[in-house]
Amino acid sequence: MADIDAALREIVRLRAAGLCEYCRISERFTLAEHEIDHVIAVKHGGQTIAENLALCCAVCNRFKGSDIASIDPETGQLTPLFNPRVDHWDDHYQFAKWRNPGSDREGPRHSLASADESLRESQRAATSAALRPQQGCR
Repeated sequence: MADIDAALREIVRLRAAGLCEYCRISERFTLAEHEIDHVIAVKHGGQTIAENLALCCAVCNRFKGSDIASIDPETGQLTPLFNPRVDHWDDHYQFAKWRNPGSDREGPRHSLASADESLRESQRAATSAALRPQQGCR
């Protein structure tokens, strides 16, 4: 990984406000500190500049790796991955209801199309309420 100086790391962290820019989980609710991710990996020609960096939780960073596209399981077509610098989160993801196994209670969680849901289930349950904007707040 390319060296990222402290000032650039701080710019990325402040811009993301402590949230993973892929799944929006707060760093407060993860065991590992969020990482700085090259949206377009250096090996694909990506630069180490603020416009190509994103704050990323360990799970998203491991899942995405250096990929910039993947095969869509529904269409079989090569499809670009979500890019937090140009794509809008709400156009790609949505809050959805989840059912806690062994319970009849429902609660909010994020729905991520390609992510390993079993790995994320506990993160979603713990953070979705904290991430939802409160009425009257902006």
